[in-house]
Amino acid sequence: HFAAKFGRVEILKLLLAHRRRRQLSGARLASIDVKEPQGGMSPLAIAGVVCNETVAVLLINAGANVLEWNGMKTNRNFLYILAEVGMWSLLREFLLQDQDRAGVDQAMDRARGQDTFGARAITIRIGGEILTQHPTLHVDTAVDDAGSTLLHVACIHRKPLIVRRLLALGANPNAMTTRARG
Repeated sequence: HFAAKFGRVEILKLLLAHRRRRQLSGARLASIDVKEPQGGMSPLAIAGVVCNETVAVLLINAGANVLEWNGMKTNRNFLYILAEVGMWSLLREFLLQDQDRAGVDQAMDRARGQDTFGARAITIRIGGEILTQHPTLHVDTAVDDAGSTLLHVACIHRKPLIVRRLLALGANPNAMTTRARG
């Protein structure tokens, strides 16, 4: 938790390597998604809150669950946190298929008046680390216990860039939460 909170990448790498060695030796380990006693946040959630993409990628590659609920004011997952803080560079990796990524990036570049030349190479390198394990989810997946979608979260937290990109991916602007809010 402290390595994630304070962005201690080298310490985290040592801890994850030690964890991996113990795992290979057959030792029984606590979940990488274990939550802190105060606040109920996992190391991955903490990395999202402090906007540390490198730490987040290391934890995801080590098996941290991006869909794990983190009990704060409401139960929300890592994707909620990414939309809340506006970390599109990481959030998009969970929403886009590789073949879609270049097209959306090109559409966003055209919308900003920039020119793109052909499809971009798809290397998922974030914060100096290569993302190797990640699920791909539907853009309208609920990301908290109220049934909010990423679009709801981006609107609530005033992230217009995230809103534009989610709409470009086909997010439903009429989606309702479980509390019938749109």
